[in-house]
Amino acid sequence: MKKSTEIKGLPIFSIMDGKEAGGVRSLLINADQGMVEYLIVETLSLDFGIKAIPFEKIEGIGSYAVTIESDASIIELADTPTSHDMLKKNIQIINNKVMTKKGSLLGNVSEFYIDEFSGKILGCVLTNNQELEGKVILEKNILTYGKEVVVVVEDIIDQLVSFEDFAQAEPALVEKKNETLAPKAVVVEKPAAVEVVKPAVEVVVPVVEVNTPVVEEQEPVVEETITEPVVEEAPAVEAVEEKVAPSEVYEETLVVDTTDVAKQFEDRQALFLKGKKVTRDFIGDNGAVIVPTGTILTEEQVLQVKAMGRNKLLELSMIVTD
Repeated sequence: MKKSTEIKGLPIFSIMDGKEAGGVRSLLINADQGMVEYLIVETLSLDFGIKAIPFEKIEGIGSYAVTIESDASIIELADTPTSHDMLKKNIQIINNKVMTKKGSLLGNVSEFYIDEFSGKILGCVLTNNQELEGKVILEKNILTYGKEVVVVVEDIIDQLVSFEDFAQAEPALVEKKNETLAPKAVVVEKPAAVEVVKPAVEVVVPVVEVNTPVVEEQEPVVEETITEPVVEEAPAVEAVEEKVAPSEVYEETLVVDTTDVAKQFEDRQALFLKGKKVTRDFIGDNGAVIVPTGTILTEEQVLQVKAMGRNKLLELSMIVTD
């Protein structure tokens, strides 16, 4: 179990290369799944664009560093369509208000803890509430991770736990997750049941032998009926051949639609950035400052960045705030 602030800022080391590959800049949260899906990487290279490590590519998270197998574990975030929505939502959790399903305010989140093996969020720590200070909200009681609010179940007060109890219960939760995976291996034994079905197939064989003499008596009738459907099958084949062409046209249409969707996403992203405040200098490919810290983005500035490419547009979206 690791708290989020322990992971941010850690150096990243490649096991295969035996060298530092960068550092952890931030955590990219999948709010729908309630987990950290990527670590955003501050690389040491001169390559531009947002770099990230999928959580499943992490070898380990220690007190000193995050380890990966090789530099190949670091990907270009712009190449992963599933990350676009997460970047737009930019869920941070820390400092978010905590509110019950029916609207009662309980305080704020001071920290959250994750399972370092899966990235699953295990619990959030409450603050700004004298009676509930330091209490932990277990992940099973969290309904929504929003940009400003974490929504919890209505009867949350009775289900809050102390941090000590939370820390002791966490290993047991991991064991339960492993136990739930065990039954899946038992399902592999089901092919043995297929062998039991085989005798039923053997019983059907004598039934076929009984039917064969009946067919022989009707041979004259079968010969007459065969000549008629043979003529009708010819046009049916032509009809099938004519239907092949529309399927090819449909595939071409899908390709065009995919391109349109990508362009629409970039347009929506540009619209989202307009009016946002830049939290640090935005650097262009030539090393010059394109948008200084504290700038309120105008439409002209957003279009200028958009013209630099999708990677730069995504990079800008990571350093803005309302």
